[in-house]
Amino acid sequence: MDQYIGEIDPGLMEFIDTQVIENIGLMELVFQMVHRLYQKRLEQITQEVAAANEDGQE
Repeated sequence: MDQYIGEIDPGLMEFIDTQVIENIGLMELVFQMVHRLYQKRLEQITQEVAAANEDGQE
């Protein structure tokens, strides 16, 4: 398997990964995970902006 590393075009590998995820029924789980990650990052950014605003008002 290691002999293929670096030989498969990244775009093709992304397509293959997506097809495997869809074929084994994991797409809903992937969407849930991505949603949680984006939600967590949005909360972090919101907190950072709020902290920066507080520092700027002092």
